Amino acid sequence: MKGDDLGRSLQKERVPKTKRGKRKNNKYKESQTSYVSGTQSITETSDLATLLLEAELADRKFEAERNKTVIFELDGMQVTKKEPKLASIQEPLQIPRRPHWTRRTTPTELSSLEKQSFLEWRRQLAKVEEESGQHLITPYEKNLEIWRQLWRVVENSDLLLQIVDARNPLLYFSKDFEKYVHEVSSNKHTALVLNKADLLTNEMREKWSEYLERLNIRFVFFSAKFSSEEDRMERKDYHNDIDKIVSSQGLVDFMKSFRSNDCSSLLSNDETCNEKPFVVGLVGYPNVGKSSTINSLLKAKRTAVSSTPGKTKHFQTLFLEKDLVLCDCPGLVFPNFTSSKEELICNGILPIDQLRDPIPPMEFVCRRIPGDYFRRLYGITIESGEENYINARSLLERYAILRGFMTKHGNPDIQKSARIILKDYVNARMVYCEPPPT
Repeated sequence: MKGDDLGRSLQKERVPKTKRGKRKNNKYKESQTSYVSGTQSITETSDLATLLLEAELADRKFEAERNKTVIFELDGMQVTKKEPKLASIQEPLQIPRRPHWTRRTTPTELSSLEKQSFLEWRRQLAKVEEESGQHLITPYEKNLEIWRQLWRVVENSDLLLQIVDARNPLLYFSKDFEKYVHEVSSNKHTALVLNKADLLTNEMREKWSEYLERLNIRFVFFSAKFSSEEDRMERKDYHNDIDKIVSSQGLVDFMKSFRSNDCSSLLSNDETCNEKPFVVGLVGYPNVGKSSTINSLLKAKRTAVSSTPGKTKHFQTLFLEKDLVLCDCPGLVFPNFTSSKEELICNGILPIDQLRDPIPPMEFVCRRIPGDYFRRLYGITIESGEENYINARSLLERYAILRGFMTKHGNPDIQKSARIILKDYVNARMVYCEPPPT
């Protein structure tokens, strides 16, 4: 044995193994702490991560029990099958409420109350999901800090705007959020902004207008991309042609109309209405174009825009005018019922780059986009009978071969092909719009 090797061996003998692993353990604890208490969005977790999150919220501690063995089978048969409770499915899923507090409540007490309330809310959702049968609950925001940002935006705002993607508004719309806003204060207002409305035809906008009016929901059609090119469109006043797309100024006028209604309802000698700035809170899912909407309103980039969902991490206050303030909330995913996880991926709610199995979401796209459209868009060859529908795997393999995407084993790289095509679908290179319920 060489001298250097002998020296290293003696060094390892003198240092206990527990000390050598201490650095790794510390790093693991630090990452867990930042995982729970930071503002990183958390929509999907493993069973272990869920257990650690709930233990952190409940301030529980665990001790190892030795000499105990538990045997279980991963492929065990399901013993009972529960029928879904339709009443719980038809009711909108609740979002977490901030516990009641007073000026005498200390920050430590409030933090403890928030953790307990949030943990109880998650348990209730788990119970609803268990009773819902085949209906799935969307992966929702599980980080308490993100919900705290929402609570502060609601408390500080006079008007709360839910920004949704006009291609599928009901997927992004939370009816319980409106209920929560009015629980905080009956003087607060809520409205809906259907962004990316330029992707809808005039007929579809008319149908959505009729549907939302029946529900007594204040709304406006808007397009952040379209309004940035206002020289190509005429300015539309939201009071006329309610199914038309408004400009940036039209959206500002829409916000001001709520303040005008408030001021007109006050006594004429009350000057507080004009002294206090009118705060408009902007709430929405990741990737619905919330930051782009703010940028079009400000005429300059004040908020970062990203194709990755969840770019904004803290709520931001931005002065649009002297008496009009925007309060931007971080994008978060509200709990909702959905038929599949693939719908969330194809609507840009879940990150495409973290996709493991590309076939299910690609099948979701192929059922909505005709095969002939893929031929014209990408230049792939299709066989007879594939004009209306093409198999997802066949589409990915043909696209990969056409672009030269190959794995190290020489097979078509369907993962890379799927990421490109799915992002094209999310970015509206191919458009499918959901009609309103009949």
